[in-house]
This record gives sequence, structure tokens and C-alpha cells, in this order.
Amino acid sequence: MDQKHKSNLIITCLCLIIVFVSLLTMYDNFSFHTYNTKTYYDYFLSLNHQGFTLQDYELYKDQSNYHCGDGTLVLGKIDSLVDGQDIDVIIQINRKQHIDYSLKYLEGGSYSLENKEDLKNIKEIKNVQLIIKDDNQKTVYQHTLKLKQVEKLACSSKTFKVENACVSDDFMRLGYLTSTDEDLLKKYPNISLEYRYLKSNKLNDKNDKKYVVFKKNKWKD
Repeated sequence: MDQKHKSNLIITCLCLIIVFVSLLTMYDNFSFHTYNTKTYYDYFLSLNHQGFTLQDYELYKDQSNYHCGDGTLVLGKIDSLVDGQDIDVIIQINRKQHIDYSLKYLEGGSYSLENKEDLKNIKEIKNVQLIIKDDNQKTVYQHTLKLKQVEKLACSSKTFKVENACVSDDFMRLGYLTSTDEDLLKKYPNISLEYRYLKSNKLNDKNDKKYVVFKKNKWKD
């Protein structure tokens, strides 16, 4: 082997050593930024009609079924009801399945809907209605709920996991970060989550930095 080839071989070996050492020393930072991303779909149900409001009520899907999450309901005026009267609040999905909440009526009252259920045999959400029945099972209020579909983002690495994050065209829930490394939680009590997405799907030198960034400092409790 001539001197030139020997020099090239030595330089190549040195470069490989530098890369290898860098990977070893920077592994934690590297693994943190390496995610396998799975996308599922959420629906947020909302209502704003004649004093009735529903906020943050979620229907979400995993690999198997749809599930319902929490939400906040505010009741408007219903002439046939009196404060303290027993009512059934029903979330009716696709005119078939329904989720029931037994409440006492209070005009302007705010209620936390926390009943979580599996919704089996639903392939897609087409129509959702809010139905209120009095203690004689007479329907006293009925209105179609607005559906907003969002993409649920599930990102994870060997040590870190981002949960409860989702995004739509005009909405983003930042979620929280979890870790299996207890020492890391103690060492870095304050963190910054940074979300980025490109404004354009065409990646090139001119527009690959035109992203919007959201930040939130939070570990999951």
C-alpha cells in the first residue's frame, strides 16, 4: 500500500473513531430526539346553543375501540324543569349507542362529565346528539353536537414518552412528557417540550425552517 492510501486509511479510521465516540457520549440526547410516531384520531364534541354549552368532551380511538373522555356541560333554561329535578343527560352516537349521566337540573349549573366507557363496534363517528330527559323519560332538550376531528400524536423513545398530545388545523393540545428514569426526573425538574411542524410539505433549503413552535414546561405528575 502506497503512502497516499495509508494516509487516507488513517484519516478514515480517525473519522470513524470520532463518530463512534460522539454517539456514545451523546446517546442520551440522541435517543431523546428519536421517536416512533403513531397517529390515532380524536373527536372533540362541542355545543353552544341557547345557554347550553359543552366543552372539551372527547371521543378517542386506540387500536381497538372508541372511548369517551371527560367534558364540562353547562345547562340552559328548560321551561318544563325546576331546579333540583332529576334528569338524564344522554350523549347519543350514530343514533344507536349512548352514554348516560344522571344529574339534577340547575339552570346555569356546570357539570363535569367523567364517565369513561368503551364504545364497541363503532368504525367511525357520523352523528352525535345531546339529549336531556326528565324524570318521566320525556325528551325536554335535543341538539346535534359539533364534531372536531384531531390527530392524536403518540411519540416515544427508549426513555421518554409524550402522551395526550393532539393537533388539528386550528387547535393543538400539548400533552405531557413521561420518563422511566427516576434519576432524570430529579436531576431535571424543569423541562421544555418543543413541537415543530412545517408550513409547507415541500422540504428544501428555502422553506425547511418555516415551522411554528409550541413550548410547554411539564412532567406528568
